[in-house]
Amino acid sequence: MLKIAIIGALITSSSLLQAEDAFSVEVGSKIVSSSKNKFLGIQELSEIVGKDGQENFIEGYYQIDKYKFGVRYTNISKFDENKLEVIGKVKIPSSFTNLSYNLGFGVGFGEQKKKRKTISTDMTASKYIISSELSKHYVNTEIYTKELNYFLISVQAGINYKITNNLSINAGIESENKYWNIQYKLINSNENVSLAGLGQRSIKTYASIEHKF
Repeated sequence: MLKIAIIGALITSSSLLQAEDAFSVEVGSKIVSSSKNKFLGIQELSEIVGKDGQENFIEGYYQIDKYKFGVRYTNISKFDENKLEVIGKVKIPSSFTNLSYNLGFGVGFGEQKKKRKTISTDMTASKYIISSELSKHYVNTEIYTKELNYFLISVQAGINYKITNNLSINAGIESENKYWNIQYKLINSNENVSLAGLGQRSIKTYASIEHKF
């Protein structure tokens, strides 16, 4: 009888564990609002790497009880940009049966394709101009970006609504910090510019649909 009871308990425990463990895929979009950072005191970083817009992402992760671990791929077609993150999430139950809260983080890297573009340096902020009757001085410069990549850290907070046992929707907010490494060449010149560790912060709202297998 004892052996039968032990075997029964093991089968029951195994069934419960399998019920909690699952592989999930999540697909969604984010609306981005980025900070207006400058380097050298005058040049807006966004003129080189861009800011704001929409991101489309897909996540794949394994869930163990209330914890999720996996990867997230994001494409930002507006800037020819791709990024990959290792992600982790924790699910926090609520008093409502089908509703729960999500807290998450991501660590990864990304890059933009090489491109040719024109940037306009705001010389008003330059220490070399001590007086002027004009409100703005711009020097238009054509550049070719040789390297645009970054390291990133992100945190998320959101809600999850379960439609069925296998299908749910998510919505929330995300804060992301990128640390850019940039190299570009001035067109019609032999000058190259290299910059490292330039910070850019973004606040995002997101919505997604999740399927559990």
